Amino acid sequence: MEGVPEELTRISECTGRQVVYVGEWHSHPDRCSVRPSEDDKELFAYLQHERLTDGLPAVMAIAGEHGTTGWYVADIAAGAEHRLPI
Repeated sequence: MEGVPEELTRISECTGRQVVYVGEWHSHPDRCSVRPSEDDKELFAYLQHERLTDGLPAVMAIAGEHGTTGWYVADIAAGAEHRLPI
């Protein structure tokens, strides 16, 4: 994580704020759901708070086995999950 905030700022500035950080992605182990864990929900709450400063929703993608992916947008931290079918 060292240097990541500075790199995100640099990229945002050099693109006229057209390219910005919107969220996180990661994978879950085989035989586990792509639904967010409690740790994921905590991270998503933080991301959502940070993205609100730019008026954007937070995004989280969770990859699972056999090509399954869960995409979550904006408010899983509030208990309302929105999984986009992909």
